[in-house]
Amino acid sequence: MPTVRPALILALMLTACGGPFMPRSECPGFGTARVLGEGELDCALVASRMALAREVLVSRGLVPEEKFASAFGDVTVWVRANNEPFRCDAEKDEAIMGGCYYVRAREILTTKDMETIVHEMLHHWQLAVLGIDPDGPMHPGWTENGYRDADVSFRRVVFGL
Repeated sequence: MPTVRPALILALMLTACGGPFMPRSECPGFGTARVLGEGELDCALVASRMALAREVLVSRGLVPEEKFASAFGDVTVWVRANNEPFRCDAEKDEAIMGGCYYVRAREILTTKDMETIVHEMLHHWQLAVLGIDPDGPMHPGWTENGYRDADVSFRRVVFGL
């Protein structure tokens, strides 16, 4: 059951200055700073998806276990209230997506089912931790280094794709 905590109240105040939406609920971060919901979050579902994401990233050697907490501990995950695709930047004419990573804000935005969480966590790892240029190509080496397979593996386990 989601709870309203002081961190959520702070997030509500900060959202007016730039968050993607006004959060209505919060779950523990499960390896990230926090998970905020546009609607009511199912914290058991969030915990399950975050645990699987961590397992996929660590077990495949993409993120070392000993670096996971420092790499993701200050990332905020924003979860939409539905599974409809959206534009990451409403002011730009860009593709409609199911998830976004904002490197400068250290934030992930995903749909309610969290289908893109591994994908967006990999963007964070590449851009914020490994230092890949955020203004360059968004998926350099994803096939060769196993990122694409990790993303597909997560989706296969969760959605049977």
